[in-house]
Amino acid sequence: MRCYAALALVVAVLAVSIVTSNETTADVKEDLAAMSKEQLVHALQDSRAETQASKKDAKAALDKIGSLKDELNALTDDDMYEHNRKANEKDMKDKEKKKESQKKTKKLKKETKFSDAMMEHAAEYLSMKVAKKTADKGSTIQKAVTLEAARQAGRAGAVNVLKKVFRSAAVAAVKSARVAAKKAGKTEKHEIRKVSVQAAKDAVNKLLKEQDELVEATAQKYYELAIKKYPPSAFLAEDDGKPNVFTAPPSIHLGFDTPEKSEVLEEAPAKRKGPKKAKKKGKKAKKAKKAKKKAKKGKKAKKAKAKKVVDPAAIVKANAKKAWAKKKAKAKKAKKKANKKKAKKAKKAKKAKKKANKKANKKVADAAAIVPEVAA
Repeated sequence: MRCYAALALVVAVLAVSIVTSNETTADVKEDLAAMSKEQLVHALQDSRAETQASKKDAKAALDKIGSLKDELNALTDDDMYEHNRKANEKDMKDKEKKKESQKKTKKLKKETKFSDAMMEHAAEYLSMKVAKKTADKGSTIQKAVTLEAARQAGRAGAVNVLKKVFRSAAVAAVKSARVAAKKAGKTEKHEIRKVSVQAAKDAVNKLLKEQDELVEATAQKYYELAIKKYPPSAFLAEDDGKPNVFTAPPSIHLGFDTPEKSEVLEEAPAKRKGPKKAKKKGKKAKKAKKAKKKAKKGKKAKKAKAKKVVDPAAIVKANAKKAWAKKKAKAKKAKKKANKKKAKKAKKAKKAKKKANKKANKKVADAAAIVPEVAA
């Protein structure tokens, strides 16, 4: 502050001297015309003396400023100013980092919105297509396959867009994990690498879990819409997974209609029948037994088929395999046709060659027959 005050004072003095000199020069110019030669020489000498005096004053002022600066530097601590400079620089860098992070978050939000839109479009398209295709296969198969297709389409639609989001989350997790590890005193490379890899895995798994929940919600939504738009040809019974508990109705106690003791004594004891003779098994009885066994086996097989839960993933895979087999069969047929055409062309070429050779041989034979005749 002292330094600045001294500088201001010197500047003011110089300004005053310049103003006064300007005023004096204006007055002198007016008097120069009326002055003689000796007067002019005297005036010049006075002006030179004044300028030298002003130069001395200016030099003294500058020396004073320098001494004041030295005093100020001796009194104040340079480290304090350096600390303030570093603090200001750190604040500026923090502000810049904050701005960059805000921009990044905005960009990532846009990416996530776009991924959600892609997921919904893919789930809607494939669920509608599969529901239309499997409408004639019954309600259980159609529902299972449509739901699985909606899930797969949702995942496939969102995964490519979310790569950047996953990467940024993993990077942020790794940075924070490394800082925490260094604070905890972990300095070895393999320890820090282990911690950072685990942090990245946790961050990505967390995001994947959230994404799976979103995919499930969208799949359920568009699965219901697809079934509504393309209802199944036959509604089959579905297994709700609950146990079949049957409670019997209340029964009447048989003790109300029991006869009296006197009535029981009066009745004569019934005659015992002898053991029945075992009848001989004929061929007809054996055939009937075999037929019954077959019928039982058929019923058991039907029940097992009804109890089997439809695996949607397996059905999707089976459909894909069938499509691949069809494509292969088509390709084989096309190849066979192409080979047949090539063989036909080759045969035609061979026949043409043979004909040409025969014609050439005939001409040669005719020429050979003519030559001895001409010689004779």
